[in-house]
Amino acid sequence: MSGAADTVVVLLEIERAARDRVFPDGAPGLGHLAGRQLSDVADALTSAARTVFAEAGVPVLALSIPSLTATAVGALHMAAMLAAAFGAGLAGVDAFGLAGAARMDAELRRGLSGED
Repeated sequence: MSGAADTVVVLLEIERAARDRVFPDGAPGLGHLAGRQLSDVADALTSAARTVFAEAGVPVLALSIPSLTATAVGALHMAAMLAAAFGAGLAGVDAFGLAGAARMDAELRRGLSGED
């Protein structure tokens, strides 16, 4: 395993698939997966990635959400935004006073007001 020494891997794990799929017979290069559930393959891949990254000393952050729904993804997004804001504060950066953030806020307000 090679890569930057400052790499952190984030794994997103879905506890329950809304709809699972089965790998078909005859898929080129995927014959060993024929008949297996996609969720089972994804779980095995996540486990393999954890092992390989741990052996290489790469930090891994595993985030688990119950299902891939708008609510779960929204909660994950909110958590990421809060983590970025808190992280910026710990680094001595005002996450809420940045020029880009002020510009984004102004554009959002303009778009919501119906002005062109």
